[in-house]
Amino acid sequence: MYTVYKYKFTLLLGLALSSLTLSAQVRMADNTALASAPSSSAFLDASSNNTWNATANRGKGLVFPRVDLSTFVAFNYSGTPGVASNYPTRFDGMIVYNTATSGVAGLGSTQGTLTPGFWYYDNKSTSSLAGGTWRPLGQTSVVSLTSATTPAGNLVGQVGYNTSTVAPTGLIYWDGTKWQPVNQTSTNTITLTSASAPAGTTVGQVAYNNSATVEPKGLVYWDGTQWKPIGGDPVIGNEVLNATTNKGLIRAGTGTSADPYTLGLTDGTATNQVMVWDGTKWTPGATGLTTTALTSATTPAGLNVGDMRYNTSAAGGVPVGPVYWDGAKWVPVNQTSTITLTSASAPAGTTVGQVAYNNSATVEPKGLVYWDGTQWKPIGGDPVIGNEVLNATTNKGLIRAGTGTSADPYTLGLTDGTATNQAMVWDGTKWTPGATGLTTTALTSATTPAGLNVGDMRYNTSAAGGVPVGPVYWDGTKWVPVNQTSTITLTSASTPAGTTVGQVAYNNSATVEPKGLVYWDGTQWKPVGGDPVIGNEVLDATANMGLTRSGSGTAASPYTLGLSSGTTNGQVMMWDGTKWTLSASNIIHKGRVLCDGNSTQIITNANVTATATIILTYEDPAKGPVVSLAVGDRATGTFSVVFGAVPPTTAYINYTILP
Repeated sequence: MYTVYKYKFTLLLGLALSSLTLSAQVRMADNTALASAPSSSAFLDASSNNTWNATANRGKGLVFPRVDLSTFVAFNYSGTPGVASNYPTRFDGMIVYNTATSGVAGLGSTQGTLTPGFWYYDNKSTSSLAGGTWRPLGQTSVVSLTSATTPAGNLVGQVGYNTSTVAPTGLIYWDGTKWQPVNQTSTNTITLTSASAPAGTTVGQVAYNNSATVEPKGLVYWDGTQWKPIGGDPVIGNEVLNATTNKGLIRAGTGTSADPYTLGLTDGTATNQVMVWDGTKWTPGATGLTTTALTSATTPAGLNVGDMRYNTSAAGGVPVGPVYWDGAKWVPVNQTSTITLTSASAPAGTTVGQVAYNNSATVEPKGLVYWDGTQWKPIGGDPVIGNEVLNATTNKGLIRAGTGTSADPYTLGLTDGTATNQAMVWDGTKWTPGATGLTTTALTSATTPAGLNVGDMRYNTSAAGGVPVGPVYWDGTKWVPVNQTSTITLTSASTPAGTTVGQVAYNNSATVEPKGLVYWDGTQWKPVGGDPVIGNEVLDATANMGLTRSGSGTAASPYTLGLSSGTTNGQVMMWDGTKWTLSASNIIHKGRVLCDGNSTQIITNANVTATATIILTYEDPAKGPVVSLAVGDRATGTFSVVFGAVPPTTAYINYTILP
């Protein structure tokens, strides 16, 4: 019995000593006892402790002992390391918190230079504890540079934060040979004297050139040899983004300074070849002009006015080259020659339509000219006379005045109104001056009297309420002037400040950008329409005005505008009352009848079909209440009009029948 008690005492004493040894090396919060976790993948588990989980601050972290790896020269252990039961990986993966700020570890290799923070021991050796490499657990660390290369980084791309005054300061990264700033944007502006002076300090450096004369202006970057504009050089010429598909032009070039975009016709494949419309697009014709050897200006005769041939013989007095039949004789397509005019009619031309180039330095018209039978006229119009405007688009609100001569050049403008404060009104087909102008009101404040609907317009006749005299609109809470444009002289992009977000003004400063028409965005003035120097000028096509936009507005797929492709030769675009659409026919029918005083009225027209589109408008010369109307039943030759109320017999129904 004595022997048994002796062994029991010895075992209990050993467990107690073991417990004392453990508590002397590791302290646990609240002396929480260890518990078994059978078959767990985790060798330690503190996440299952209900006592700690129920508190905000207790038992939440792991505190590592600190070590100066530069003085760490050996691993301490007992037994034989490298066997399955005793450090089988030879401390591979061991994590420490290093306090050394420079140098290398005292044991094994070191990746780069020691910096404070977590490091781990990467040891793949199967025979040595000293065969591993200490590596930083994370590549971002705090460093205090003494030069751009000291202390060196550990990995290309390693990010650190330099706390010293040695450049580069702040957030930095290691490029393999030196530390670079993560952000190379200059906080100061530069004034260039040339595209390469003053030179940049780092490839990719960004700065703002405030020179008024030296290009590139504005935001620029250093490419190693010169400054380049960010967003493309505004003077190099990649403004032409593309050619509209199937409209006869093709784009060449890559849109760079060395190879800018150019537009031109597709190359032909045979001499004298012409461009032909194949029903879908312009393409070089399968063959060129038919050749002929003219023996005179009339032999052999042409078949139709406008017939073209290629004359191969000058024996008949007609130059070799393309000719066309004018109904009586063959005429050279190109009669261009160089002349020196002494007056607009001397020397005289030889044929009406003859083209020549006047190289006189003093006598107008200069450049390319044609003979009209009595004098030489400029081709394309006199560049100083101003008949470049040929016409106004039908029903788009403008009218053309003038005769297109030097004395009376063409001008465009809105149709004159007939009453003060009159507005332009869309009548369903075109813009016309409204029957009456804006209703006048004398505002006593920006909200009195209140508007009825958002967008209501009035003409304010009194400035007593703080709103300028003139057209105003109701924005839902107050009256706003329709036009707040004024002239300002900016001293900076935000001085003087605007008064209202969206305010439009004209900056007449000769030096401060943005110049010209600007608007106030709440903090600074911005150019109206974007940066006038850079240019993604084509933004979209006006809805329902016949054009469609293609592309996505990128360098690879820029915007282009063009008409929708047709589906049939001879097809036309038609206005259906809302938009332009393709139609197989170009015939529309209109009519106007008096109301018969009933709530439903039958109208007879032979052009009506059961599926025809019919557009109605209501017209009351007496200016009575507007009566709503809609198309009712349709049948061949007739359709009904349904009114919202019985109309007076003095009112009219205007209708348009689309095919």
